[in-house]
Amino acid sequence: MFIDATLNVGLNRNTGGKLDLIVALIKIEEYFTILDIKTGQSNSEKTLICRASGPWNSLESDLYNLSIDLNQDCIAMSLDGGRTGKLIGPKASKWGDFNPEYFISF
Repeated sequence: MFIDATLNVGLNRNTGGKLDLIVALIKIEEYFTILDIKTGQSNSEKTLICRASGPWNSLESDLYNLSIDLNQDCIAMSLDGGRTGKLIGPKASKWGDFNPEYFISF
């Protein structure tokens, strides 16, 4: 079964520098089917907002691996337009719980 999710990927790398938008999209496509994209500005950085579809049974592990591939502490993910969600990645706990006030949706 496939599920659609909205992802927020910050375009600042946790190793310093900026994440190229095209590189981010190519990596996302290794795990998911991209349905729609846009960029927005969070309080701290330019952000890629991506609606993506992927397998339900590997959604969180795929997002975890994607965050590593993109040198991100975590990726914010929501299944309901940003009302609820999760931060997924190797340093997600550093950022606390998902906060809908910071999530950028479509």
